[in-house]
Amino acid sequence: MTTESHQERPLPTLMRAIGYSKNTAIDDAEALVEREVPLPKIGPHDLLVEVHAVSVNPVDVKQRAHAGSGGFRVLGYDAAGVVVAAGSSVTLFEPGDHVYYAGALNRPGSNAHYQAVDERIVGRKPASLDWADAAALPLTTLTAYEALFDKLHLTETSEGTLLIVGAAGGVGSIMIQLVKVLAPRVRVIGTASRPESQQWVRSLGADAVVDHGGDLAAHVLEAAPDGVDWIFTSASAKPGAVASYVRIAKPFGQIVAIDARPPRRGSAERQSALLALGVHVRPLDASQRRSDRTAPHPEPRRRTRRRGAHPHHGDRATVSAGCRAADRGAPHRRVGAGHRKGRDRPRLTRSSASHPTLTTHTSL
Repeated sequence: MTTESHQERPLPTLMRAIGYSKNTAIDDAEALVEREVPLPKIGPHDLLVEVHAVSVNPVDVKQRAHAGSGGFRVLGYDAAGVVVAAGSSVTLFEPGDHVYYAGALNRPGSNAHYQAVDERIVGRKPASLDWADAAALPLTTLTAYEALFDKLHLTETSEGTLLIVGAAGGVGSIMIQLVKVLAPRVRVIGTASRPESQQWVRSLGADAVVDHGGDLAAHVLEAAPDGVDWIFTSASAKPGAVASYVRIAKPFGQIVAIDARPPRRGSAERQSALLALGVHVRPLDASQRRSDRTAPHPEPRRRTRRRGAHPHHGDRATVSAGCRAADRGAPHRRVGAGHRKGRDRPRLTRSSASHPTLTTHTSL
């Protein structure tokens, strides 16, 4: 290790990790490979975490498919585990603490026995959650929280109507519950297409559910004839989406989009239509997340700890299925296909000290 650290037990010099060395389709045998790599080195503010569970996010799928590997890149963003060592300047945690977090894109990921992560983007794992449920929370919850309260500036006294496009997904599922707890006067309309997804959205507390297939604006305006004050979307690049939002949003309404921005062609006309209506678009992408910034800020940790007392979709029933190492790509296939509710949470279990296997836990 590069700095003085505090630890309770001897650690190995090598560990097993799962990542990729080339960009290829998930069904390719080389899409995800398991390797033995050196134990991460920790800096002054770093924790070394023994990873107990991880979750798969769309960013993992995109990285594997498109980002350079630099020879070999360990995947994984979200994780939950136990602190086993701490850098010399660490003050917030100590070995033995149970933690959860969303890591950083510029460091090796969580799909490994151990991960180094800055203590300032780490929170204490809620005691009410098991490892898999805790690992399913960080990135989706950070995204939902920052969209609601940093971008849309909702408060506990806010009143109006929020439309969540794709409300059955990981971020949407968390967002509904955060609104109900932290902005209880806001009416929530969620979109979902399949009957089981619509039921899921209702069960989380949405006041109304509409089908986002077909004429989205017409469906929403049936539920909110005067339009909506805020729109959160993960589908702004879908053809016709922005035109629908123009019809749906009230004057001076606000939109937060977390997906790829719409193509440049015709964007001037769409932007003009939004400006004419007084609608303000606030994109939120991974590069704007606090935990990705060069100098981490302690505020995300305080927020993560607060969320421990809030409702979460981890409370819902889960289905567990064993997943052999050869089938470790199953969560990536599901996330990439987009046919899921909640989150995919592959649990990293240890059959021995050096050979991990994956068990996939899927939220219902």
